[in-house]
Amino acid sequence: MARGGGFEHLLLRYKLSSETIPTSPWHPQVVHMRVAKYVRVSTNLQDFKRQEDGLNEYIKRNKDWKFYASFDDMITGKHDQRDGFQRMMKSARSHRFQVLVVWDLDRLGRSLVDLIHNCNELMKLKIQSNHQ
Repeated sequence: MARGGGFEHLLLRYKLSSETIPTSPWHPQVVHMRVAKYVRVSTNLQDFKRQEDGLNEYIKRNKDWKFYASFDDMITGKHDQRDGFQRMMKSARSHRFQVLVVWDLDRLGRSLVDLIHNCNELMKLKIQSNHQ
């Protein structure tokens, strides 16, 4: 079969991934990916509402996403025992969502070591991370 036609073309066109499950090569069924958002404000200078509104708008723009849950922490701490963060990781480990959005990547860790550890765990769980 020539390149660019037939079933191979449909595989490339509809990106067979967790986003698309074909019921047949002619009628693919789009499955929305569940998305969670995590908001962390650690100082009085950071704006919770600005982060939350920005992430909500970002989620709305992606038609392939279905909102699952919001997790947030509004405290300052030097450790990773933040309640919202721990609830988000528990949901990730249970495969309740496939995409995590955060305002900035540094929201996922209090230090570079924490950030790398948390990103590695999310990658092993096949959670896609997106930041605004």
